[in-house]
Amino acid sequence: GKVAPLGRIARKRTINRGGTDYDVAFDYAFETLTAKGVDQKRPKAAIFLTDGGHNGSYDNSHLKFAYNGTGRTWPVCVVQLGKRSFDRDDVKRLKRIARETGGIYVKAPSNAKLTDVYFRCRGTNEGARTLGSKAWSVRKGQSRVLKRTLPSGLKEATFFAGWGKGTFDVELRDPRGKTINIARAKRLKTVSFRRGRTFAFYTVKKPRKGTWRLVVKARKVNGSDVLSTTLTGSKK
Repeated sequence: GKVAPLGRIARKRTINRGGTDYDVAFDYAFETLTAKGVDQKRPKAAIFLTDGGHNGSYDNSHLKFAYNGTGRTWPVCVVQLGKRSFDRDDVKRLKRIARETGGIYVKAPSNAKLTDVYFRCRGTNEGARTLGSKAWSVRKGQSRVLKRTLPSGLKEATFFAGWGKGTFDVELRDPRGKTINIARAKRLKTVSFRRGRTFAFYTVKKPRKGTWRLVVKARKVNGSDVLSTTLTGSKK
């Protein structure tokens, strides 16, 4: 038979009973990732968003992701939405969940930051580490540059930019000063470019050692927007 879209299933099964149970969330997520028909050899990860602390005693269900039976941790990237519903112990627990699964912890992100979290989590799952990140408030016509020096021997580097509702131009400049834009990326076998409504990124295979620059310009912005940039890299 036909398979219902995940969004429709989520809307039907998401309910508000006035409490927050992390164990239920992690149990259902793990059950989904280990279900029949899912490739168990393929690396996995999870993004955990919560607007409140766990109610009651916590059974540390996130450890299923750390010790999943594959010999490789499945990172849980934790996103804390807001501040009012969290006390000091709640925040410590969220940071521990991220640390014990090899994920990351982010506090109260913007829409642009949420997209950035996804790519940072994706990179963590693929053995990459964050080599640099920076965020700015920008207005129309302004440009920002993420400048980092890459070491030799990297297998791959991803230069990511995320924003809210504006329109941005994103280019790369390699250590020789050559500009890599969308058109040039299509001609290069070692560079790929992808973009969505609120993000864009370049992935470079075996990047040249030296200083790289991710140049992002705000072309259309209503007032101001938040621009987040991140560089991740993985070794051979």
